[in-house]
Amino acid sequence: MTTLRIEIDGGSRGNPGPAASAAILREAPGAEPVWAGGWPLGEATNNVAEYSALVRALEVAAARGARRVEIRSDSELLVKQLTGKYKVGSPLIRPLYARSRELLEGVEGWTARWVPREENSAADALVNRALDSGRPVGDAAEEGSASPMANRKKTQPSAGPAAGVAPSGSIPVLFAEGSSLAEAWEKSLLALASSGGRMPTEYDQKLARAEADEPSLDCTMLMVVREPASEPFIHRAFPGGLEDLEEYRQEVLDGIKDHWVRDPNDPKDERWEYTYHQRLFKYEVPGVKGRIDQLARCVEKLAKSPFTRRAQAITWQPWFDLDCYDPACLQSIWLRVVPDARDVWHLNMDVRFRSRDAYDAAYMNCFALISLQERLAGELAEKAGREVRLGRYADFSDSYHIYGRRLAHFRENFLRQVKERSFEDRTWTREFAEEIFAEARPRIREKVAAVDAQRPPKPAAG
Repeated sequence: MTTLRIEIDGGSRGNPGPAASAAILREAPGAEPVWAGGWPLGEATNNVAEYSALVRALEVAAARGARRVEIRSDSELLVKQLTGKYKVGSPLIRPLYARSRELLEGVEGWTARWVPREENSAADALVNRALDSGRPVGDAAEEGSASPMANRKKTQPSAGPAAGVAPSGSIPVLFAEGSSLAEAWEKSLLALASSGGRMPTEYDQKLARAEADEPSLDCTMLMVVREPASEPFIHRAFPGGLEDLEEYRQEVLDGIKDHWVRDPNDPKDERWEYTYHQRLFKYEVPGVKGRIDQLARCVEKLAKSPFTRRAQAITWQPWFDLDCYDPACLQSIWLRVVPDARDVWHLNMDVRFRSRDAYDAAYMNCFALISLQERLAGELAEKAGREVRLGRYADFSDSYHIYGRRLAHFRENFLRQVKERSFEDRTWTREFAEEIFAEARPRIREKVAAVDAQRPPKPAAG
């Protein structure tokens, strides 16, 4: 496809207020559209809505192989900023403008022209349809909304560059679901890349530095794995190796690094603040004697009363974590037994994170936690004297994010694999990985021992 004519529009009822964007792509003026859609944005300004329309239109054009684009907009501001006649001052617009320029650099030629509103009526109609319905319309409905208000919508965005949306005052709430962990995690990242909000973090390189970080992608995410034990289990695009995965599994399930946790009464002790295993299996409360194995108690409670809603383990220690430099991200695990039509028990698991690195940490978290779900199901089956299978795994993150400094790696590694490889070629089964896990186990023991030799662990208090 050589040239595509792009007609865009954005509107906000209140400015800022409920907003929506729309785009129409044609091969020639007046021709039938090759793509036409509108989508809501939540609370935003007219200018944010207009630029959001441009970004998505350019991404669609790139996906269709356009070599030239002809942009038509009734926003004089957008056209004059694109053509260099106006500067971009708004912090809300800057990331969208930067993304637009990045996409325009990928084509051989482009033009941008202002048109009167009456000549842009088709795109304007799509904006109003999206605003009135509160949901994507046209081709946008087929591909998933790019809206930060796509609350709990099952999104399967295309594997385009991670653009996200401009901040609107509300963190987007997104939903992703898959049969296997590999499928669900992949969909969660695609939804975040398409519909996550662009937000700064306290860890960014500041603007005074030579190269400032671009804003992170962030959202509140509910990810559901319908069949947690199903294959393919492992996604090859997670930033780590299989040995790292096995080491982390042992850390969470077996506590191989619990002795690296610092003594909170020793200000010179610079070891770890916590491990998840320590918080879940050896929970300590000031003034309470001994440690609480929360998950063992959960299994006991479920064996006696399978429908209880009290089988919960927590990690947060408010007397410590509110002032801790590196507080626990995982907050709780909740377990519930649900029988099927044949009265076979299924152990469902909910986990909640307050903060989550979606790209660098979330897959490894889920891998370990589903492995834990499997172990708990086995322990429950033994204690209850009956078969226990896995129910669904639900994973909730208050902040599910990719840091700006990692977006280039995310685009090159994750998005490229999604675009260029089949799902089978970007995943592994656990059967395939088990040989590598087995080879890694002695090395993991040696690694932990080497650290211990350099920094002998202090005896546990109490």
